[in-house]
Amino acid sequence: MPLKFWLGAAVVLSSLLCVAVAVNKKECRTIEGNNTEKFKNIGKHGEDISIYVDFALSSAYPRFFVYDNENDSILSSSKCAHGYGGGSTTDVPKFSNVSGSGCSCLGAFKLLNIDKLHNYDIRCVRIKGLDKTNSNAFARGIVIHEAYFVADPISIGMPIPVSKYISQGCFAISTETFNLICDLMKKQKSIYLYSVYDK
Repeated sequence: MPLKFWLGAAVVLSSLLCVAVAVNKKECRTIEGNNTEKFKNIGKHGEDISIYVDFALSSAYPRFFVYDNENDSILSSSKCAHGYGGGSTTDVPKFSNVSGSGCSCLGAFKLLNIDKLHNYDIRCVRIKGLDKTNSNAFARGIVIHEAYFVADPISIGMPIPVSKYISQGCFAISTETFNLICDLMKKQKSIYLYSVYDK
């Protein structure tokens, strides 16, 4: 069986195990519908498209949002994995800018180019960190990459398992949202990503 199959199977099984400790609905915060108020004025670089990622939201629900500044609209949203390192749990991510930490990092990123992950047939978008909190992102190999299991219907309402095989700090998102980002880049749209922990 191909590697993708076994990775997908492992993630689904892990997700099912997580159901016992799934998100407490009373504490879970989400961004409802197409409410764009939270996204207005996020862009700091005059970009066409701003991507907003709030790691304070549960990975059980969308927390990666692609926002069209000109038309004030959310083009797509996706669940998004966070890094496994630093003692991160499904509910509480830890953040670091240190190489080898396996952690996600916060701050503004510029999207650079479409590529593939080394040794894997998985598409990715290379990004560059613009702040002190993410200045090593490019050197660490932090990218946005597609992860087909993120959009699997069986995982809805379940947090994404914390594993080095899922994210070592990368933004792992649904293939649907990843495809949209690629299309926007091919149209020469300027895109910046803002990773926050808005508790």
